[in-house]
Amino acid sequence: MRFLQKNGVRIPDELSLIGFDGSREARNALPKLTTVAQDNALRARTAIHLLMEMINGETDAQTVCIPVKLSVGDSVKSLTEDA
Repeated sequence: MRFLQKNGVRIPDELSLIGFDGSREARNALPKLTTVAQDNALRARTAIHLLMEMINGETDAQTVCIPVKLSVGDSVKSLTEDA
């Protein structure tokens, strides 16, 4: 984001940005980065649980969906007419 800003790109007026991590850096960025936040502790617990089940022959490999949360910042321009 700093690179873009240093090169004259106005965020979010000219370019909207969204991240996927929910990190502290995203919260401290200027403008505050809109990001998809994930629960890393839940991801780790789920991975360990599934790995142990696979090692014990209790389950096969599978796809798992972990919920995420949109953390709205100031890096995305609203596209609605009333904004």
